[in-house]
This record gives sequence, structure tokens and C-alpha cells, in this order.
Amino acid sequence: MTEGFWINYSRGKVVKIHEHENDIRKLPVVKKLGLTEKDMDGFAKFQPGRDRERFLLWLMKTFPLMRVRGHGMSVTFDFDSRRRQQAIDSIYEFGQNNLGPFSQMVINNYATRESVHMSFHDFEGLFESDGAEGILRVGAEERTNARILRELRKIATVIDMGNILQR
Repeated sequence: MTEGFWINYSRGKVVKIHEHENDIRKLPVVKKLGLTEKDMDGFAKFQPGRDRERFLLWLMKTFPLMRVRGHGMSVTFDFDSRRRQQAIDSIYEFGQNNLGPFSQMVINNYATRESVHMSFHDFEGLFESDGAEGILRVGAEERTNARILRELRKIATVIDMGNILQR
């Protein structure tokens, strides 16, 4: 899968697109996502191309929109919300309709800085047993493990420097 999508996770709307920035600036796409022409007024403060990343981040922060992009065997889901349930529900529904059990998923929540990487099979199991919190708990554990590894590297460096100085 290499397609791109915008998902309005509060309304359950999924729109297949070619390029995220260019297509979201088109009125038919905006309307299919359940947004209005008035919602597009804020788009003008972002210059196409030059402000692409700032614009996409602003969209996800301002509206209940999720950016989805397939990268062959993996799919990335980006959103920005402290209310995670609707977003995770949308990912589950999208996965059931578009992914296989071995498809790899990367889920990034910019609001909470959670990032999760797992197969759709693992996602589906966690979703059915523990819901959104179970899935995002995996992200929290990954972040905690990364923090612990950084601290261990610092300690190892200090110990190694101590050994070097004693020689």
C-alpha cells in the first residue's frame, strides 16, 4: 500500500488523496472530510510548499484530522489529540478495511508525543483486549525504555571514563 488518506476521525470520513497538502486545499476534499469553506479560511496563512509541514501540523491540531500514508509494507498514522479514543477507533476501522495482519503500523500522536510501532495483528489484539489505552501504553513503554537506555549509556560513559582516567 502506497496510497495517502485524510481521515476525519470524529466523523468517520476517509478520503483517499494523492498528496496531503495539495489535496486538502481543494474544496471537494474538504467537504468530503466534513469540513466547511469557512474552515479553509485559516489555510491562507500557510504558503503552499514552503510551509507544508507547519500547515499539516496545524491542520491536525486544529481539526480532528489524521494523516495516513502507506509505505509498502508499513503505514503511518499521524494525529494530534489528547482524546485518543476516536483516533484509535478510526485506525482500527481503517486497518480492518485496508491492512493485512502482517502490515506494519506506525502511530504518532503529536499531542501526547506517543509513538507506537506494531503489526496490524498485534494492534487488533490489543485493541480488542485493552482498547486505545492498551495500544498507547505500548508507546509509553517504548518511550520509558528509550529513556532508561539513554540513562544507562550516560552511566556507562561515566564508568568508562573513570576506567580510562585510572589507567
